[in-house]
Amino acid sequence: SSACCSIRAMVIIKEDPLSTRPDDMGKIRCELAEAARTDWKRQVVDDAKKRAIYSAPTYDHFKELVAGCTLTPVARADFATPAKVTANKAARQSTTPESRSRVARSASHGLGSRHLQTQLLRAMENPAALTELLASLPDDAFRRSFRVDMESELVVRVLRTVGKGADSAFGAGLAAKVVLDLAHCPCLGSCLNFLSATEKAEISRLLRALRQGQAPDWWRTVSAAFQIPEPL
Repeated sequence: SSACCSIRAMVIIKEDPLSTRPDDMGKIRCELAEAARTDWKRQVVDDAKKRAIYSAPTYDHFKELVAGCTLTPVARADFATPAKVTANKAARQSTTPESRSRVARSASHGLGSRHLQTQLLRAMENPAALTELLASLPDDAFRRSFRVDMESELVVRVLRTVGKGADSAFGAGLAAKVVLDLAHCPCLGSCLNFLSATEKAEISRLLRALRQGQAPDWWRTVSAAFQIPEPL
């Protein structure tokens, strides 16, 4: 009898009856997506903690590794990919050549080196777009944007494009303007140090071809900036 007295009554948990026909499928999809996201994040955070235990020298470094484990790394090529969302809706609606040129010209006055470099890399896939972009830039766009750092690959690609189009789409005047602007960049000297001998020879050949019809002061400035020796 004492054993029977020690048995406690079973607790009955009230639950909502199972419905075979949910009222809102959208709500269920949201709950399912949220549950899948939570499960994925829990697994990623758990794996990051296990790796950080052996690699993090301090606890602060451990927290940083765990906090950033769900972020997507940014590759170098991502800077040249077109943006999915345009922040400036007015620029997106500008369809006429005059409006596009005006937007590019106004934006170039406040461009940073990364922004201008991204625009140039995007436009290089389309010669017409690159011509329009270079024509819309002010005369000192490169020297003001690239004061500290500039990609050597960017210099080579711009000079190749300008040199090939000097006699056709670009025109000698636009080509000379771009080259002179590059020559006044404060970081051009350090940028040239990363070029190979073949690339330097190619730049020298392109600039010597553009020399025809230019003033002596133009060639004096360009040859000194791009370190082009005079032939003996």
